[in-house]
Amino acid sequence: MRVFERFVRAGLLCALVVAALLGGNAWAELTEAQADALKTQAAAGDKAALETLKSEAQQGNAAAQFNLGLMYANKGQGVPQDYAQAVQWYRKAAEQGDADAQNNLGAMYANGQGVPQSKVVAYALCNLSAALDSSKNNKATGNRSSLADEMTNQEIEAGRR
Repeated sequence: MRVFERFVRAGLLCALVVAALLGGNAWAELTEAQADALKTQAAAGDKAALETLKSEAQQGNAAAQFNLGLMYANKGQGVPQDYAQAVQWYRKAAEQGDADAQNNLGAMYANGQGVPQSKVVAYALCNLSAALDSSKNNKATGNRSSLADEMTNQEIEAGRR
């Protein structure tokens, strides 16, 4: 590992520890970029980064919850693939309004991964995600359209409620 990467990792973890020791709420302040960096480090085998990410997620940080969901949903991400765990973490982040988590949770329902398959629930989650984040980066609009192609009008209406 390059020296620079060690300093970046150490700096991130140290900043979180210092904020916690000073009585600040480091968990709520973890940014999406920081959570993503922890996920990358944890996927590369960094156990301290994984534990920090888990702690952040357990404290209610939506970015950490989303990133843990990604790790559990995909093989080779520093944890054993576990769709039920992925659903749990996506759901927690989705409930806090994380549009990416809502979209990914919708994909889990669409594919029946960790939950019973339900295109209606998947459609509803993609619809919610698209409403919260209408940017081109959000895949929910396309996912919702793909789902609608496979659904009846009654199912689509149920997904809109």
